[in-house]
Amino acid sequence: MIRDVSKNQNDNSSQENISVPLFKSFATISATEVIIRPSRRTLLVPSFQAAITIAAIIILINGLAELPLWISMILLLTIVIFGPTAVLGTVYGIVGSNFVMEKNKGTSRLQQKYLGLGIGTQEMIPFNRIESVAVQGNFLEEHASGDLQDITEWEVFLIKDNGRKISVCKSNSARILADNSLLKANMVAKALADMSDSKFYPGVIPEWALEIMNESEAR
Repeated sequence: MIRDVSKNQNDNSSQENISVPLFKSFATISATEVIIRPSRRTLLVPSFQAAITIAAIIILINGLAELPLWISMILLLTIVIFGPTAVLGTVYGIVGSNFVMEKNKGTSRLQQKYLGLGIGTQEMIPFNRIESVAVQGNFLEEHASGDLQDITEWEVFLIKDNGRKISVCKSNSARILADNSLLKANMVAKALADMSDSKFYPGVIPEWALEIMNESEAR
C-alpha cells in the first residue's frame, strides 16, 4: 500500500501567503503567484568574494609603490573578477528568483543561471505548454553497496507537452525525515499544478517504509 504524504496538507488557496523552505531555496505561495527564491545561504559565496576584493583593494592601495609588478597585476585581476561577481551574487541572493509562476499572465519563468549568480537567459513556459507537475525522488534507490540512500531528495518537475522535464526545486532531508521533505515538495508542486490547471503527480512513500520510520522515531 502506498500513502500520499500530501493528503494531509491544507488547501493552499485558503491562505494568503505560504513560505516553504526547500533545498538551497524557499518558495512563496500566494493565490496569484508562486515564487522560488534562493536561500539566504547563497550570500555566503558573494560575501567571501567581497571580502577578498576589499582586502585586495586595501593591499593594492597601501603597497602600490612597493609591491612588485606581478603581485600588483594579480591583485588587480582579483579585483576585476571578484568585484562584479560579488555584487551580482549579493543582488541575486537578496532580490533574485529561480522560478516564477504568475496566474494573471498565464506563464512561468525559469532563470537559467550561470555559476549560481542569477546571470543567464530566462525560459518562458506558458500554461498551455505545461502538461503536468510531478514530484520524483530517490527514496527507494540504493547505493552500490545495496543500502538505501541516507539522504533523500525530492525534486519538483514541470513536464511540458513535448515530454521535456524541467526541474523547478528540490527538497532534501535525512532519510528518517523523508516524509517532511516530501510534504514540502508536494505542497509546492500542487500549488503549481493548481495554478497552471495541469495534472498533479505527487511523490509517495510506501506504507511499509512509513511504518519503519515511525518505529524509529518512537525509540
